[in-house]
Formats: sequence, structure tokens, C-alpha cells
Amino acid sequence: MNDMTGLNEYNRKIAAGEIERVKRRNPAEKFELKPSRKNAINAFCYECTGKNREEIKFCTSWDCQFRNYRQYKIKNEENLTMDEQKQISKMYFDHLRAESENDYRDCLKSQLLEEL
Repeated sequence: MNDMTGLNEYNRKIAAGEIERVKRRNPAEKFELKPSRKNAINAFCYECTGKNREEIKFCTSWDCQFRNYRQYKIKNEENLTMDEQKQISKMYFDHLRAESENDYRDCLKSQLLEEL
């Protein structure tokens, strides 16, 4: 039996109601079940990013006490000067700000169109 056959069987059983889908635990729940240094750091990052797993990858906090232990890092980060690190952070936040402003403008535009 190959992996896809097993996955298809699993999905079929879920659809038929024979079994329940396994709930994926968030980092805070994992830490509660198994306290460890790795799970503590992951739980801290999870809480710090507003409980958004994807944002952990994009963290630009250079002052974080767990920076050296995080799972995701910028490639060759240790070779960057503090000024280069701050510049990368500024570029990232400028990008996020521009995205949120575009989202806000799109939202306003759609509201105005609805009112017309």
C-alpha cells in the first residue's frame, strides 16, 4: 500500500463518518502537553504573533530574547550588521503597511460602489 492509497482511505473514512479528523494542536497546546525548551519558544512566538503560525516565519524582532533559538531565520542572518538587520525590518514593515493601506483603499472603494 503506497502513501496516497493510505491518505485516500483516511479521507474516505472521514467523509463516511467512520473516524474523526485528528485535531492539529497549536504550539501553546503542545507546550501544555509536553513542556520543553523548544515547545516553550514555539508557544512564545505563537502568542507574540497574535496566534498566527504563518507570521512566525516573518518575525523581524531583532530584540527578541529567543531570536537565536527560533525555528525560522533569514538566510545568513548572522553575517548581517545591526544596521542591515534594521534596514530589512524597515523594508518588511513598509511592505506590510503598503499592503494594509491597499486593503483599506479596496475596502473603501467597494463600500462606495455599494452606496452608489
